[in-house]
Amino acid sequence: MKIKIFLILLLAVSFYSVNCSKKNPLGPATPNTISDNYIPLGMGYTRQYNNYSLSNTKFDTTTYSEITFRGIAPNKKTYYELDEKTKTPSGTITDSDVLYIRKDSTGYYQYDPFEVGADAEALIIKLPLVKGSSWTALNYSGSIGHTAGNISINIVNSYIADETITNGADTFVCVKIKTDWNYTITLDTGAISESHSGTSYDWYANNVGKVKSQDEDGYSLLSSYTIHL
Repeated sequence: MKIKIFLILLLAVSFYSVNCSKKNPLGPATPNTISDNYIPLGMGYTRQYNNYSLSNTKFDTTTYSEITFRGIAPNKKTYYELDEKTKTPSGTITDSDVLYIRKDSTGYYQYDPFEVGADAEALIIKLPLVKGSSWTALNYSGSIGHTAGNISINIVNSYIADETITNGADTFVCVKIKTDWNYTITLDTGAISESHSGTSYDWYANNVGKVKSQDEDGYSLLSSYTIHL
C-alpha cells in the first residue's frame, strides 16, 4: 500500500532549462522578503520535475503538475487543486494524484483526503519563517481515505538552512525544510499492516516554488515552470 503522506510535497517537486512567464529572469530569490511566496498559487500555474534515483544521473520519470481549479474541498476550506501525473520517458503514466493547497497568514497547508481522511491537513511551511524553527506539520490518528483501517501519522518540519541552488545561468537562494515523519497503519482486524519512518528535504525559492526534493529513495529537480507574478 502506498502512503504518500504529504512528503512534502510529495511530490517532489528542479532545474534544467527553467521557463517562466515573466519576461525578466527572476534572478536570486531572497528568503523572507516580499510576500513569503514560497509556493506561488494561481490558476494555470504549472511545474515539471525530473525524478532521479540516488544512483542514477539520468532521470527515471517526470512529474507534471498544474493548478486546474480553485474551490471548496470536502473539509469546507478553499484550496487550489493541484493535478499531478508522473510519466516514464516513453510517456507511460506511472502515478497520478490530486492535492489541495491553500495559504493564509499562518502558512501553507496541504490536504489529501484520499490518503489521510477528510479532517487532516499538513502545515508544509509555517509563516513567518524563522531559521532554526520547527513545527508540527501533521499529527493525525484516524481513518484512511481510501481503505478500511486507521492511520497514525506524525510529521515535524524544520527550517534548517538557506542554500543556493545553481543550474546554468539560474541561481536561487532557497529555504531548506527538513521533514521527519513516521506513520503506522492498523487494519480493522487490529493487525499492523505498515509502519515506517524517515527524513526528507525540500528546497523552496521565494516567488518560484519548490526547487528540489530529496529523500532516501532519490531526488526531484524542477525542469520548467509557468507562473504569473
